[in-house]
Amino acid sequence: MKHARFQGELVAGALLSLVALGCGGTLQVKKMDFVTQPPGNVAVYFTVDDKDGRPIPDLSAAAFQVYEDGKLVPDKRAKRALLDPRVAMFQSTLVLVDIGGPIADSEEMPVLVSAVARLAERLSRLQEVAVSAFDGGDQLIPVLSYESNDVRGPMDRLRMVRPRSRASNVNGAILEGLKVLKQRRAAAPAPHTFSNLVVFTDRGDLAHKATAADVSNAVRKAEVNLYVIGVGERVKKDELAELASVGAVISPEPKDLVRAFADVGKRMDATSANHYVLSYCSPKRHGKHTLELEVAALGDTGRIQQKFNADEFDGDCAPRKRPVFGQAVASRGKNRKN
Repeated sequence: MKHARFQGELVAGALLSLVALGCGGTLQVKKMDFVTQPPGNVAVYFTVDDKDGRPIPDLSAAAFQVYEDGKLVPDKRAKRALLDPRVAMFQSTLVLVDIGGPIADSEEMPVLVSAVARLAERLSRLQEVAVSAFDGGDQLIPVLSYESNDVRGPMDRLRMVRPRSRASNVNGAILEGLKVLKQRRAAAPAPHTFSNLVVFTDRGDLAHKATAADVSNAVRKAEVNLYVIGVGERVKKDELAELASVGAVISPEPKDLVRAFADVGKRMDATSANHYVLSYCSPKRHGKHTLELEVAALGDTGRIQQKFNADEFDGDCAPRKRPVFGQAVASRGKNRKN
């Protein structure tokens, strides 16, 4: 997920505040960033949710209309393109697998390994993914590194990892996972960063090395989306549900293992795929103007508005020119709650 930064010259003074418009529909279109670059490039990074806040993923270019100063800018007049959102955003996920419980010695272990592998493969399309195991010890046991290009090979080794202690340190593992994600975020190659922690256990915390309150406070401070998967006859439902910051899938039935990982993967997919970067070539050549971006989806619409300065625009624009976001971002992007 490494991307070389495009060294384009930014138009001085072009970045102004973006305001969501209430008219025209109830889609929640949220601006994340905006930039203009000569010779005429305009790029907006935004997310789209329905009126109830549910992510709307995988929209095509046909879902977006561009207006300048209240007038529709036809595609033939302003070339445009949907860019890979990773030009603006960096997302990192760490999956933690509890091997201290009975599942490590059961016939369900291969099923667990396959479910984790499928989740990692699914998420790796739009973000970086690593997997670590944990038991009752203080340290995580790396299984799949962020740098690995192969998921299946390292994941097969998960079957061979043996627990050093059976008193599962779920809370401690979460705290260690937050440290890993903080390091990845600090080195991110994009200005807007998002972190996810997925924790699987077939019981709950038995080591008592950290409290649930410690975990909740640390997750909130780190601005990490914590998903909890608890599957097994001994799973501590209430305890685990309270830990999750954005979602928990908990079942006492081992047969629900595959479904639980698939549900979390689907949810995480949606909250990644509702990020968009629309780039277009403005026909304006001087002066201050107002861009309105209209989004149409699910029979509804939503709009955002942005003022920009076209004094340095002179034509000969390519819409796929890499935008340089983050010039007006005071801090790293906060995670979306989903």
